[in-house]
Amino acid sequence: MDEQQAAAIAEALCGEPLQNGENTYLVMLHRYDGKIVVISDEMVRVYEHEGAFEGNQHSKIIILH
Repeated sequence: MDEQQAAAIAEALCGEPLQNGENTYLVMLHRYDGKIVVISDEMVRVYEHEGAFEGNQHSKIIILH
């Protein structure tokens, strides 16, 4: 997704856009229970905590295509 798409999705979901590469953006949501949800145009990943996100150790994944 591009910067505008990420910004619009982040605003709608109360998240934050996150640049992941040159022109690739993600949306990051911090849940009340400490989990992190990361949305790209290809998948949704859930991480148990910030350290799991940093180590790319997702606990759940949903492929969108």
